[in-house]
Amino acid sequence: MRPLVIQYDLSSASEFDYRPLIDELHKFGAVRATKSVWFVASSAKPVAVRDHFLRYMHADDMISVNTLAVGGGYATQNLSGAALAWLKEYTQAKEKVR
Repeated sequence: MRPLVIQYDLSSASEFDYRPLIDELHKFGAVRATKSVWFVASSAKPVAVRDHFLRYMHADDMISVNTLAVGGGYATQNLSGAALAWLKEYTQAKEKVR
């Protein structure tokens, strides 16, 4: 599974129903980091994840899906316990068992 970060700007929040987007993020097992940033582990490539979620967004919205570097470290402030646990699980380098 590849650790991904999904970031978006919803330009039509007052006129468009984004509940299906949020529901789909939850179905994918995504963990909300901030208002518009989610963490998810997926075997899909970022372009496939982006294309999937575009179906739930307005044409004027922006989205970015990026792979997080395992072992690259991170710095946070005031993230939820769930978001911190996800970061610890998916971005720390794992020691290989021989």
